[in-house]
Amino acid sequence: MSEEKGYEIASIKALKQQVFSITIQSIGGFVSTFIFGLYRFFLKKHPWVLAINPPLKDLHGNIYSSFLSRLNSGLHIGLIKPSMRDRIVLSNILIVLFTQMFSGVLIVFITWLIIGGDLLLIFETVIPAIALVSLLMYPFSSYFSIYSYRKGYDPESLLLPIVMMIADVITTPVLVGYAIIVESIDIFLRHFLFIIASAVVIIVLISAFRIRTTKTLRILQESQLILISCFLLDIGAGTVFAFNIDLLVKNPFILLTAPVFNAISGSIASMYAVRQNVMYHLGLTSLKPGFDKLKYIPYMYIIMLYGTTVVGSIGYALATIISKESLLPLWIDLFLIIVTGSVSVPILWVLIQLLAYLCFKIGFDPDNVMVPLLTSIVDFTGSIIYIGIAQLIIG
Repeated sequence: MSEEKGYEIASIKALKQQVFSITIQSIGGFVSTFIFGLYRFFLKKHPWVLAINPPLKDLHGNIYSSFLSRLNSGLHIGLIKPSMRDRIVLSNILIVLFTQMFSGVLIVFITWLIIGGDLLLIFETVIPAIALVSLLMYPFSSYFSIYSYRKGYDPESLLLPIVMMIADVITTPVLVGYAIIVESIDIFLRHFLFIIASAVVIIVLISAFRIRTTKTLRILQESQLILISCFLLDIGAGTVFAFNIDLLVKNPFILLTAPVFNAISGSIASMYAVRQNVMYHLGLTSLKPGFDKLKYIPYMYIIMLYGTTVVGSIGYALATIISKESLLPLWIDLFLIIVTGSVSVPILWVLIQLLAYLCFKIGFDPDNVMVPLLTSIVDFTGSIIYIGIAQLIIG
């Protein structure tokens, strides 16, 4: 760690920015889960919505966090100019949109095979939903990453959790709302909307292909394999929720907080993974595991304890609002989420070191693969841990 370089994996300055961004993410994450709480009986009728939400929102979070990671490393080493007109920034439209659509189709079919439901309804809901999310996410991610860098902030500490939060905030309402609308409108209008959305996507993909760079196709190749692995893990997380739908409906606190907890856990792991990647690109550290990297575990615990306390408190308040049924005492719910977070921190640290070393050995660029893999593994393992501990405590 070099103080002279002005960049460290763990520091008080970075921790302050992380506290701010985790706070925003925790609050914003409830925008999506609150919709789940309000429409929990619709979810019980259509569990495919609950099952497909984690892979869909994490698809967006993973794609844009990887995009942010590439921008961040490129800005720090001077490969990318801090401008929205930079060719590399524009060429990423192809990577982002193609990956979203290709992965989205696979998510639809795999989820349908596991959970069931109306395949045509699912397909005509998910694909336009992806297009709508991308329309908002890409300009935000690219512009504010460049803007924060110009202002002297660390984009990965300040923006990474916010980007993931916005992916949650946008994806879930669009998915649930569009599913309700599509189910109720005339079938010919539904087909027409789907055709319009598909045509717009194709036009944008063709335009982005024309300005691709030499690294664009390489990134696409690496991203597809990794993201397929990621959404399989995310489908597993969604399946855990769908198969425990009765527990979630009866205990809205868990329904409200579990997705937000997974999101902040993924953000914490991703922030430190990205910072480690930047140190690697600057030549200040290696991607090999080492005892020197143990020093940022306390920082991870501080931000995790803070995040779980905020999430637990807000979740309990919202659960009280939407549910007329008796709830568990506040201290039990807080105990549940804090214990889950405490158990998760060492797992997150091990995952960062393990994935960094695998990237080093295989030759993958960690900026392209680490953040998506981390967030998806955390989503899957976090869902199992949270639901498991909840079953033990409630039981």
